[in-house]
Amino acid sequence: SVPFVQPLSLGPLNMIGGLTFMMIGWQLAAGREKPNLPKTARELKIQGKGWVGALKFCLRILGFCRRFTRVRCETWVTGTHGDRVVGWLILSGGLLLAVPMASLPLNNSLPALMILFACVGWLERDGLMVIVSLVWGVATLIYFTLVGLALFFFGTKVFSWIGALWPF
Repeated sequence: SVPFVQPLSLGPLNMIGGLTFMMIGWQLAAGREKPNLPKTARELKIQGKGWVGALKFCLRILGFCRRFTRVRCETWVTGTHGDRVVGWLILSGGLLLAVPMASLPLNNSLPALMILFACVGWLERDGLMVIVSLVWGVATLIYFTLVGLALFFFGTKVFSWIGALWPF
């Protein structure tokens, strides 16, 4: 989810990434030990410097996260219950990531943070990170609701106001 944390929309990649997270979250919530992938994805062999670079990047992120994570509130992340909680959070984050919200700032950042904290909490057995993930989910819903209401009441004027406030 890290590439989606940036404040700018990634367009159709949001939908593709969101659907991927929804599939992975559903399978985790259903209790599968490993994801059931299509044959082409399952047989894909990634080699070379790109793979090594991606692994190093992920290890740096995990190393950074280990500065503030520790084993706590384990009931949120252990056993079948923990897998289901984290799976539903990833699925919900993927659904929110896939919602087409034009090119508004933060429309992919908030759900990506929800997914990121759920995954870090699950990997590090830190239930507090799962609670933080829930907070990001609520923040996303509030943001989308406010944007939807603004569009409903003010129509297209909202985009000119956002353009004036967010000069990207």
